[in-house]
Amino acid sequence: MGCNNSKAVPPPPSDHYNQQPHPAAPPPPQSNPLRSSDNPNPAAVRKPSLTSSSKDSAANAMRAQSFKRASKGKSGDKSKAKAKPKPNKSTTAFSSEKQAEKLPKRRLSVAKRGSDVLADMLKTNLKEEATPEKQESKEEKRIDVIASQGLACRDIGEHENALKYYVKARNQYGKLLGREHRKTLNMAVLVANSNAHLGKIDDTISQLKVVLAKQEKVFGKDDENSLSTLLSLANAYDDKQDHLEARKRYEACLVRQGRKFGDAHPDTLMTLDNLGSLYQADFREFDKALEMYSRSLAGHEQSVGPQHEETLKTAMNMAIVYDEGLNDYAKAEVLYRRALEGFAETLGKEHEQTMDCAENFRCCLEDSGSMDSLKELMAEYYPNEE
Repeated sequence: MGCNNSKAVPPPPSDHYNQQPHPAAPPPPQSNPLRSSDNPNPAAVRKPSLTSSSKDSAANAMRAQSFKRASKGKSGDKSKAKAKPKPNKSTTAFSSEKQAEKLPKRRLSVAKRGSDVLADMLKTNLKEEATPEKQESKEEKRIDVIASQGLACRDIGEHENALKYYVKARNQYGKLLGREHRKTLNMAVLVANSNAHLGKIDDTISQLKVVLAKQEKVFGKDDENSLSTLLSLANAYDDKQDHLEARKRYEACLVRQGRKFGDAHPDTLMTLDNLGSLYQADFREFDKALEMYSRSLAGHEQSVGPQHEETLKTAMNMAIVYDEGLNDYAKAEVLYRRALEGFAETLGKEHEQTMDCAENFRCCLEDSGSMDSLKELMAEYYPNEE
């Protein structure tokens, strides 16, 4: 069975992204406003979100790619298609369109990005109690409410409205606190990432580069906000299909995250999965992809456990490298089986993620000629197919 998964088309861009019209009726403000902090809480926890592409509205969380080798439409579709030819085992970067067509199609499942790291960080600050040494003025608290309204709009996919609030908060923070204050720069990052949601990738890249330079100058390259902005910049280059630039940023981000957080930290795991995806699908450097996924798998097992959905996704991604990249079907089968059994137990047999994994495993067994295992899989997951 062949792979025919396409990336979702981004929403049409807005013509007024950089203006400051009066915002629409705001959602209810958060009860506790954003606090100012020179050292914000770094605990941004990976959370499941909706399945979506990188530019979809409300589900742009956790960029740990879950590849899908084959697409058969709705579950149970009996239509048959010839398997696409396997990519060669070359570990060099490709340039021809023919080679590109043979690579697995990347499909964002539950993914998290640099923009989400920052948003989660700010939401964490919303819940914290104020302390005497971190008191805010009335004016700053008023701007905090505007920022929280932008985050609320973002959470429900209203990125144009979110952008209006972010621009307003950024400008007012700049006047009150200064252009290089942490809050001002954080809002500038959210403005840039909102433009990405609206399809304005070039604007996003140029804005993020300016903000990143200021953050690294003021707070240092290993600062948490600097790292989340660097990750956002890598995401933006990846969205633009400029994979060489994305790779440079992901690799730089990984070195700094590993030094600051270690491999078991959610932000490092994000970058490991993103970089593994890039090595696998865009450069065909399968050994490097396996190295990233192996580190990610160990980190996930340590931080969230062997049966967590994100751990299982990483196991499935490793299986695809062995299967499509290296034609090592024995190792692929072990990993597919682990991922499939885990998905079935934690999510249910009819869950989309489980069926994606079953379809990948089915393709692998068809290619390897493991007919006994294939019959067992078909009986369990495709009982209505002949």
